[in-house]
Amino acid sequence: MEIEYKRAPTPEERQQLILKELLERDDPIIIKEFEINLDVSEGTIINDLNQVENWLQQRDLELIRKPNYGIEIRGDEDNLRRAVFDFLEESSSDNEILNILNLFENKNEFPSFINSYSELLNLIDSKQVNFVKKIIRETEKNLDYSFTDAAFSALVLHIVITLQRIFKNKDINMEILKYLLI
Repeated sequence: MEIEYKRAPTPEERQQLILKELLERDDPIIIKEFEINLDVSEGTIINDLNQVENWLQQRDLELIRKPNYGIEIRGDEDNLRRAVFDFLEESSSDNEILNILNLFENKNEFPSFINSYSELLNLIDSKQVNFVKKIIRETEKNLDYSFTDAAFSALVLHIVITLQRIFKNKDINMEILKYLLI
């Protein structure tokens, strides 16, 4: 009889999973949910949340923790979009991001390296990815300029994440100076 052991996630992996869950959801999450899903104590989750909070603060976002309410991320929509992109970028290599975008052309099964991000990525519509890719390629031709693969993928991902946030009725406000700098 063989006993199968499940490897416990490292603190960094737990923090990524917690952050992913917080970024995916619009509703607050209770600590108990993390305890059960990650099979760790409340104290461990609190320590992980402290690290997640530091990551969020670097992006001018706030981790709200309220008893009888739950945990959620609050902040400007612009910072939330950047946080989603940063999360995907930090948890994936350039090739993986390229592969993620290419998957949306065919809407295939997600390969194993992004299975854990599939819920976050399922928010992305393949038609939007193809439309944005087409516009950027046309713009490259018109400007006689070519992005590197990594820059192209990053730009597409940024725009598609922004579109998804708009479709979720999240306000996209940019000061007039930001437009002038583009």
